[in-house]
Amino acid sequence: MIPYRAYAIADLVVHAVGLWLLVGADRWLDIDSDVTTVSLETAELRWVLLGGAWAVGYRVLCDRDIWSLRRSKLRRVVGRGLPTVVSLALGSNAKSDRTAPAVSSFGVGSILGAVVYRIRYGLLEAP
Repeated sequence: MIPYRAYAIADLVVHAVGLWLLVGADRWLDIDSDVTTVSLETAELRWVLLGGAWAVGYRVLCDRDIWSLRRSKLRRVVGRGLPTVVSLALGSNAKSDRTAPAVSSFGVGSILGAVVYRIRYGLLEAP
């Protein structure tokens, strides 16, 4: 079993790369124009904040092992799958261009919240 601090640092690296790919990869990589990335103009602040709050809350619960979240695989799957359910619920109406920014904004907020939390608790301090 790997130490929890190593897990926290790996979580930080994975989410930092994910944030880079989601927000700024089209500037450095040769990506087709069909792929839409999130920009500051299209991001909706309330969904970014909601995604960030979910990511921070989930990591706080895991780090403190509240409701045995860290030890129970089923609870972790449910906790990690809830943002996917929210994205699918928002994306089910994504036939129109109205809800597509909400789905991507929630994803950006979730990744950004994970990065910020892991910088604070994982890199600078022990989780």
